[in-house]
Amino acid sequence: MADRLVIMNQGRIEQIGTPGQVYEHPANRFVAEFMGKTNFLEGQTTTDGRFQCKSGEVLACAETPEREGVPRVMSFRPERVRLSRGAAAAGAGWNGLRGRMLSTTYLGPFIEHRIGVAGDAVLTALQPNGREQAEQALAGGDEVLVEWPVQDSRLLRD
Repeated sequence: MADRLVIMNQGRIEQIGTPGQVYEHPANRFVAEFMGKTNFLEGQTTTDGRFQCKSGEVLACAETPEREGVPRVMSFRPERVRLSRGAAAAGAGWNGLRGRMLSTTYLGPFIEHRIGVAGDAVLTALQPNGREQAEQALAGGDEVLVEWPVQDSRLLRD
């Protein structure tokens, strides 16, 4: 890969940076999607510097939003997601939503899980394929807690 990327959309520069910068800190939804699979939650910023999903859940942000009531999209990468059965709430430093397993796809070295959460959003978790995962295999219909680090929760403009 190049030392610096220039991401363009319809002739307009969206973002310039190193591959790591652009992948980890996309400027907007277009850049996040262009750089690979990602999860999106629609919502808006709150008075206390958090993010409220359209479905009502309030989540922490890696950065403090500029002002209240601004429509934004929260983005986080599937490989940052962990899934657990039976956990009541996300741990410190983590965001979490309850959901139901929709599908599991074997991708060789990885397993891709799709999880339905409140508000009709569908999230993706990408986990390494290993013996531990096989022993605790999740199946369609299982209720799970979807968690991801607050530090990986990016607020994007659409």
